[in-house]
Amino acid sequence: MINLTYMNGFDDIRILFVGVFSAVCSFFAPITDYVFALTIVFLFDFLAGLISSILVNNEKFKFSKFRRCLIDIMVYFIIITSIYAVGKFTHKPDGAIQCASGVMFVIIYYYAVNIFRNLTLLMPNNQPINFIYYVLSFEILSKYPILKNFRDHKNKESYK
Repeated sequence: MINLTYMNGFDDIRILFVGVFSAVCSFFAPITDYVFALTIVFLFDFLAGLISSILVNNEKFKFSKFRRCLIDIMVYFIIITSIYAVGKFTHKPDGAIQCASGVMFVIIYYYAVNIFRNLTLLMPNNQPINFIYYVLSFEILSKYPILKNFRDHKNKESYK
């Protein structure tokens, strides 16, 4: 027979954390695919950047770059989950999912450009990779003028 009258304090804390974690996971279940997709793109970007910096630039692994990379992805996760939470609490979960999806695709676009930039450094003679990088970084700008305006604005700021 098990004595259920008193549980260990650590068990109480563990049960509390498991319950809270389960509730949070359940709340954010509709956007878990977005978070998973963003994680995959983040890992691929990290690996491409790490390999290109080691092989092309002869740099060693820098923990400060890795920390910056982790901070960036955490900020993106917070943005996407916050958008969903605000939409859910304002009783507009479908609009929140659509908005979070749009933000996620913008983030993935910039990660993809960076991934292919690093791949062109690693394989400068690989025509398909060079073509994909060209399309992502230049041709898409002609289709979406707001991206070109943003790039031009950022370039002006960097020369100040």
